Amino acid sequence: MATIAIGVVACVGAAMLHSEATGSAGADLVWRVIFTAVAVWGGAVAGARLCAVVAVVCVVGLAVASSPLLSLGAVGAGLFVSSWLPRPANMFLSARDAAAAACVALFALDLHGVGGTGRESALAALVMMPLLAGIWLALDRAGRVRVVVVCGATVLVLAGVTFAAGLTAFGTRSQLEGGVEDTRAALRAAKDPSQRDVALERFNAAHAKLVRAEDKLDSWWVRAGEVVPVTGRNLEVARTLVSTGADLTGTAAATAQVVDPDAMRPKNGRMDLAELKTVGDALDEASVAINAAVTRVRDTRSPWLPEVLRTKRDEFATEIDNAAVPAANAADGIRTAYDLLGGNGRREILVLLMTNSESRAVGGWPGSYAQFEANNGAIRLVNVGRTANDLVAPSPMTLDISQEFRDRYSFEDLTSDVRGLLFTPDFPTSGRLIAQAYEQITHTPVDSVIGLDAYGFAALLRITGPMTVAGWPVPLTADNAAQVLLFDQYVKLGDDRDAFQNAATSTVFERLTTNLQSDVRTMRDALGAAFAERRITFFSKNPTQEAFLTRVGVAGAVPEVRGDYAGLVTQNQVGNKIDWFLRRDVDYAVQYDPTSGLVKAKATITLRNLAPSTGLPPLIIGNIEGTRTEPGLNRTWFNWYTPLGLVNATLDGEPLTLYQQDELGRNVFWADLEIPAGQTRTVVLELTGLLRPGSGYLLDVARQPTVGTDRLAVHVNLPSGWNVAQATAPLVVTGSQADGSLDQAKPLVIEVTGRRGG
Repeated sequence: MATIAIGVVACVGAAMLHSEATGSAGADLVWRVIFTAVAVWGGAVAGARLCAVVAVVCVVGLAVASSPLLSLGAVGAGLFVSSWLPRPANMFLSARDAAAAACVALFALDLHGVGGTGRESALAALVMMPLLAGIWLALDRAGRVRVVVVCGATVLVLAGVTFAAGLTAFGTRSQLEGGVEDTRAALRAAKDPSQRDVALERFNAAHAKLVRAEDKLDSWWVRAGEVVPVTGRNLEVARTLVSTGADLTGTAAATAQVVDPDAMRPKNGRMDLAELKTVGDALDEASVAINAAVTRVRDTRSPWLPEVLRTKRDEFATEIDNAAVPAANAADGIRTAYDLLGGNGRREILVLLMTNSESRAVGGWPGSYAQFEANNGAIRLVNVGRTANDLVAPSPMTLDISQEFRDRYSFEDLTSDVRGLLFTPDFPTSGRLIAQAYEQITHTPVDSVIGLDAYGFAALLRITGPMTVAGWPVPLTADNAAQVLLFDQYVKLGDDRDAFQNAATSTVFERLTTNLQSDVRTMRDALGAAFAERRITFFSKNPTQEAFLTRVGVAGAVPEVRGDYAGLVTQNQVGNKIDWFLRRDVDYAVQYDPTSGLVKAKATITLRNLAPSTGLPPLIIGNIEGTRTEPGLNRTWFNWYTPLGLVNATLDGEPLTLYQQDELGRNVFWADLEIPAGQTRTVVLELTGLLRPGSGYLLDVARQPTVGTDRLAVHVNLPSGWNVAQATAPLVVTGSQADGSLDQAKPLVIEVTGRRGG
């Protein structure tokens, strides 16, 4: 009775486990109970030597596994070792050995951490073999015949079902390969709005092929095959992957049918918000479907899968994961656009036009501004003006300024002039404070703030086309706008430029809001680079929208510290436009120890002032802030942002005193520098610090939106015993070193992965 009770308890325990060897939860339960019952029977009747073999196998399992039932394995091994003790001659069934077998069976069913396809099942089979041998030896001749007949019949039935199911699954191969090929072609076409019809056709073709394959795999004999251990799990995974693919391609086809780029272009200065909402709903459904697919595919992980099926599953999972974020971003983007265009009520938008030739951390001096009102899909230009005239508070403002911000920028009057709020490289910080200031100065609520520099203005002209502006002799185009706005207007118009600047701002925005005919592809191509280079940045007071803008990289946000960081910021100190002539080179050489996380870095920053000392008005190469400077001298506020500590600093080979402050989770080392006309100054910083140890080194290289681009070179060296396994562009790997250089126009993320080697 004791042995029977032990067997019943063990079978109940087996039923409560979640080992998945088949494609059916019911079949898994039955097989677990059978496995446990046979093990208990075998343990009860096996001899001491066979029990010792089981104990050895169990000890091996304990050494390599991390099963939640690890203690049961230890108990079972101990009990089996005790089987060497004498057993009473009249005890045919050993309750002690039955209990040991129950422990070992439950442990074997719950093996984890062994690693490698099928190793868990192999270990479980090794446990069972001596126990099965014990049963065989305990049976008489008739019993053995019955066992052979039952097992043989079972094997034949399972083999027949497996063969039929496998043949059917193999027969779906052509449909699957065709569906995958069509899907990939559709995804390539979907990236080009002009290829929408092609994408729709290929999505539909892929869906039809995958549905045919799904129907075949849904036949009753394939379903029957899912009760077979190992084979059933593979069939169930294959059927899940095909079904998921069919669902996704069907959703993609439906989404492509709804999302018509031509229908989303403005008409007569107004966006059709009903059409926008329809597109947004379709994208939401697609995002939900993709997330559900990610979960379904993730749940198919199993140690029973062969290498070929695991590879296909992993490739499919990667493709779905890669699609999940863009799908969610597209849905959030439509939702954000719907709100900003006044779909949920009137919205007020402030645009600051920044002059890069008088540099600031987020782009340039905000000389002009424009205010817009968006309502029900229509955007109206409300006001255009000069910040110096209109955005200075008559009395101190009350702004939500952090103590860190006050400490960094206390030299500016932060409570009366919005222009002083643009010294930080983090545009969300500036945008939030500027919105508060604008509301207090103008008594007009602001929902969002847009930063637009001269290069962003030029990008808008790629959408509107060339335009004639009163006060300028030739049309402004995408090719000449930056030079006109940053240099030429100051040469030709001097202090009489207000009318021209207001006219240029009004003309381009009125063209954008009342007569925009560009399609989505044109707008994407025109504005993509401007967003990436932070020539156009957005801030929204809505936290959800701001999180989305940050996620897609258009908020102008400084990222959280996640590794090393190299951030050069130079800011004009005298109010002239001499930064039109400033050129910057950065050479960043790093020694990184993956074992300790120790970083030793050398940053060499070369600042070249190409300005002449004569021949241009003081507004460009002189001084207009009251401090006398020689013509052509560039006086700049030099800042280097880094998580590392400073060891030494030099200027042109001589010791340089740098001040240290904290901002945005980083050290900021700064100094006031003077660069005479036509000369070059070189700052060298020796830095050190500890990052998280590991084989991967990550470097965020910031990019201030200045005139032109910076010349950037990066060198990463690993210590002896390490080689560089992989490095992101532009770095090229040579042994333990990765080097690269480029003209940097946008922020970069550089990753270097090391491996132990000669």
